[in-house]
Amino acid sequence: MLIIFGAIVGFVASFMSTLLGGGAGLIAVPAFYFIIVHTYGPNFAMQIALATCCGMSIFLGSIATFKHYKKGNIDLGELKYYLLYLSIGALIGSIIVKYINTELLKMVFAILLFGSGIWMILYNDNKVIKLPRSARYSIFSFCGLLSVLASSTTFATMFFIKIGTNLKKAIAITSVCVVINSSVATFVLTYGININVPLTFSHLSVPLLISSGLFALAGSLLAVNYLGIISPKLLKNLFITLMFVSAIVMIV
Repeated sequence: MLIIFGAIVGFVASFMSTLLGGGAGLIAVPAFYFIIVHTYGPNFAMQIALATCCGMSIFLGSIATFKHYKKGNIDLGELKYYLLYLSIGALIGSIIVKYINTELLKMVFAILLFGSGIWMILYNDNKVIKLPRSARYSIFSFCGLLSVLASSTTFATMFFIKIGTNLKKAIAITSVCVVINSSVATFVLTYGININVPLTFSHLSVPLLISSGLFALAGSLLAVNYLGIISPKLLKNLFITLMFVSAIVMIV
């Protein structure tokens, strides 16, 4: 059953994430948490859910990056500097996740999603913010930290939109951020960890990771074909709804 559940979660989460420019964790983390708690109990459940989601995201981010790159939506010029600062933020966020209490981590996850949803409702899509390069890099590093805690690189998408990147290119760039962020988080959350939970490697649920990762590839490949077809406003409203639903599910 774990393999079946993982496959469903991986496909749906990757499909939505590729369309929205991040956000696989909005679906995968609550779903994995629920599955893990009801299969193995609450011990380390949130860490396992986050780590497994990050592991899965490496699969979906890699294929999405490849597809976007082939379509010419990714320019690696200045992006490599952003990725360096993203990695620093992701490293700090991963260390916090690794050692924080699982119940507190649930609340942090939910609060971040509530706050992000409210901010997305209130902020002006058309207002571009001009910032010096050093400020952009520092803010983006903080986006990396938040992306690990909320298991969603949507913060990166919103950042690039606010500095003047068009939506389609922002989503494409974020696919690269997914790979970097998830790789850093997966390494930190598995290194030197040994927990007494069946079918896990460190904080990774092996059956959930394998099944979700494979079906994440399929979901991501399918979703790339719909980019530019679905209304950006509809995507934004859907994403905000997912944020609130995921936050409520984690609190309840």
